[in-house]
Formats: sequence, C-alpha cells, structure tokens
Amino acid sequence: MPFDYVKGRTRLRSFPKAASVTFTARDLCIMTSGTLATALNNSTTTVVGITTKGVASTDGDYATAAARMLVEVAADDNCVIRGDVGNGSLLTTSIGVKFGLTSAGAVDFADTTDVVLMCVDFISASEGLFQLEESARWNT
Repeated sequence: MPFDYVKGRTRLRSFPKAASVTFTARDLCIMTSGTLATALNNSTTTVVGITTKGVASTDGDYATAAARMLVEVAADDNCVIRGDVGNGSLLTTSIGVKFGLTSAGAVDFADTTDVVLMCVDFISASEGLFQLEESARWNT
C-alpha cells in the first residue's frame, strides 16, 4: 500500500514533471531542478507531497518535461500520512522515532539518519502513521 494522507488539510497542486521519470500513484515526490521527481532513499531532504497518478515509460507524456502532474500536498502542519515500512518491522516503541525512505513508496525502518518522516502511531509491523519532519516539509 502506498502513502495516503489520513488526517489534516491537503490541497492539489500542479507541477511540471521531470522528463523520462516514471511515477507510481501515491508515492512521495520531490522537486529537483524545477521539476517534479520521485523521492529517493537516503537523498530525499524535502518532500513536496504524494503523487495522484502514475506515469509509465509507455505514456505519451513520459519524455515531456513540460507536462504537468497533480500532487496532493499538506496544507497544514498536522497532516498525517499512512505508509508502509519497506525495510524492517515497525514496533510500538517506534512512535516518536524519525525514519528515512527505502523508496518513494516505503519507510526505511533501518534508516534513522536521513530522516524524512516521524512515526506518530503504530498500525502493524509493516504499516504506520507518520508526519513529515518539519525540515522535510515543502512550503506551499
């Protein structure tokens, strides 16, 4: 299961997407060189939001940087994101711990150095509720 906002106000924003980059619906995304790209493990520092659709290499606008894409962005500081843990197992003691990403679609339980999300609630070993770290929030 990819990321989804489950609490807080959000809004849809349109951004130019990077050319020749695949996107998966409901993944975290970033801005790089003025265009939207997928969030990466250990190098993501600022998250724009969650993609609303996927873009495959077979799509007509795949290689076009001018094409725009809708992204769901947090409209307040209290937004909570439901997300999967892609590496390791979330614990009830993970609440308050800050984590990085294994990919644009999953939290890295083993990465507490390149932090982007903070666990705010435990759902299961493979899923939790998270808030974007203040330093990782993109200001809209």
